Amino acid sequence: MGEVYSNAFVTVCAHGAADDSQGCFFPRIPSDVAPTELTLALHRPSDKSSYILGENYLTWIYRFDARVLRRAWVLQEQLLSRRILYFGREQIFWECRSTTRCETYPNGVPIINAPAIMTRMLDRDKILWKTPLDVASENNIRVRLHLDTLGSCLLEWEQTVQEYNRRHLTHVNDRLVAIAGLASQMKEKLRGLGADDAYHAGIWGFSLPRGLLWQVHGTRCRGMRFWRSGKYDYEE
Repeated sequence: MGEVYSNAFVTVCAHGAADDSQGCFFPRIPSDVAPTELTLALHRPSDKSSYILGENYLTWIYRFDARVLRRAWVLQEQLLSRRILYFGREQIFWECRSTTRCETYPNGVPIINAPAIMTRMLDRDKILWKTPLDVASENNIRVRLHLDTLGSCLLEWEQTVQEYNRRHLTHVNDRLVAIAGLASQMKEKLRGLGADDAYHAGIWGFSLPRGLLWQVHGTRCRGMRFWRSGKYDYEE
């Protein structure tokens, strides 16, 4: 399935659907999410600028707080797809390797006032969350330079796994399978950098000592219901 999404021209996501019995289209009022654009002269009458007014935080909630985006399998589909068209209940979102747009912000969704995790995921001064593992856009020099070090690759992999572990899996024995496509692309990247690309249940050979480190978030710990691999499972 990894090759299906990575080679697709565009991926369509039923963002607003509660389950597979619903589709992409819902009754809505387009004017509620239409951009409100103002042209103001802040300093001189001849010096005019256009501004789009909207509720940034609500836009982010519409985009990320959807049931489909809480599923672990979908993270791989998001990251491998070149372009994604999200059909939400309130509006349509577009995501590709250079921008994220919606009906409220047709020129690009701002990250100002966004929740912290969302800011990290799409901060243009950092690596694009959309392209952590594969070859980045040729017109983004900063991204390409950032990806050309082993440390940067490891950081992006760890952040990807952290986001992956926040999501829900119906069958826990799918945990390694549902991220196999991303691991395959990471393997190619490491091979290109001349690193040890051996993959051990979520841990890379070049960072094996670091990969064996772990910590608990919160006071409750999830126990394994059954043994999933013969080796230490980093993604547990």
